[in-house]
Amino acid sequence: MKNNYISWEFIDWKHVNYRVEKLQKRIAQSAEDRNWNKLRHLQKMLMNSFYARLLAVHRVTSKKSKRTPGLDGKFWFTDEEKFEAVERLKLEYKNYHFSPFMRIYVLKENDKTKTRPLSIPIIFDRAMQSLYLLAIDPVVEYITDKHAYGFRKNRSAQDAIKDIRYNFRLMTTNQWVLKADIHGCFDHISHNYLIEFCPFDKQLITNLLKCGYIYKNKYYPTEEGIPQGGVLSPVLSNLCLSNFEKIIEFKFNNSVKIVRFVDDYLISGTTKEQLEEILKILKLYLAKRNLTLSDEKTKIKHITQGVDFIGWNIKKINHQIIILPTYKNYLEMIERITERIKQGNNWSKEKLIKNLNDLITGWGLYHNYGCAPHVYNELDNIIYNLLLNWCKNRHLNESEKWIINKYFTKLTSNVRVFGTKENHVKKLDMLTIGDTENNIYFRNPYLYPRINTIKKRVIWKGEDNYLIKY
Repeated sequence: MKNNYISWEFIDWKHVNYRVEKLQKRIAQSAEDRNWNKLRHLQKMLMNSFYARLLAVHRVTSKKSKRTPGLDGKFWFTDEEKFEAVERLKLEYKNYHFSPFMRIYVLKENDKTKTRPLSIPIIFDRAMQSLYLLAIDPVVEYITDKHAYGFRKNRSAQDAIKDIRYNFRLMTTNQWVLKADIHGCFDHISHNYLIEFCPFDKQLITNLLKCGYIYKNKYYPTEEGIPQGGVLSPVLSNLCLSNFEKIIEFKFNNSVKIVRFVDDYLISGTTKEQLEEILKILKLYLAKRNLTLSDEKTKIKHITQGVDFIGWNIKKINHQIIILPTYKNYLEMIERITERIKQGNNWSKEKLIKNLNDLITGWGLYHNYGCAPHVYNELDNIIYNLLLNWCKNRHLNESEKWIINKYFTKLTSNVRVFGTKENHVKKLDMLTIGDTENNIYFRNPYLYPRINTIKKRVIWKGEDNYLIKY
């Protein structure tokens, strides 16, 4: 098998992606034209495409997508194993039956006292799901609400925040906000609803949803929910939660604004009574999908009280909309940095810099859009002091001046960093991001590819008396 193809590392992945995206564009256009017969024909063409099968195997074997092997303990390392999987996908995709998932439980990021279940499929099931994803996603993009941002191509949490800042009318008419969170969304989604509205092979989706899982060597059937850890799960959740926006727009004549990120809703309205009515509609909408709202996390507030949404706090102060990291998120970042520095007591300076930069860059770029500069300045000062203490613990008998000269370098006359000019701990207020303009992305990415440009961070232009001190 291996001798029939070139080496895996020499495959031109740009060309493979181009061929697959070309077919996906035709599928998306057929959905826009509502030509369902042509759409189904194109989906079958894509499933049978050699390039699509290559891409499916590449997704589950690349470094970015490696995960723990499933129940069979297998993973594909050699070229021969990968090309055998490509051929097997062609033979089995029509009548494939998924194997039971391996169930594990991990701590929730936002609440370490609770766990969430992860269902890990075997490697071939993952590849099969990846192949079906290529055919289904262009159709789901057409169906999904315009202002839904989680698990969608070319969309991010920053787009959701930009949408809230520019389109939610928080400065004018819509002064009341409903924050709603679905309780155990992935665990309770109705199988019957998904099977009925899935834009593809219903038998295959049934096999995926009903395959069950193994936990502590015991088999458990699945009667509801979709597996967290499956490649198709995010797309199926977006499919299940689509069309609520159209229902609200039709009833309230576009006066209500909605943003959804995965299973979190943020809705702005003109009065508290209007949002209470929408809350009732949302509960009925979710009941059809076997879902309920979390009473603890679902609240109606005036925008001047502030509301937390996907890691940001959105609040109106003195006729300005202020968007900052939530206080909880801010404290968690400090704890993570402190713990990372404690772990690095015996690390070299270079290893500590690399580990801290990974953490700082991830958090900093997530919150970079529109964040008030004083938040980043405060964190930079905290990181500086923590690193200074790390140095003092290594040199107990040396003066602070000696330590600063040895470990810290001046980038400019006013900026001093830990490390050298070429390799140092990054400063949060010096990060850059892409696409900072007010061009929120609403179009189908398969028909209209998005082009981002790198620009300097948007600085919030509030006055000092508007700043929210932590």
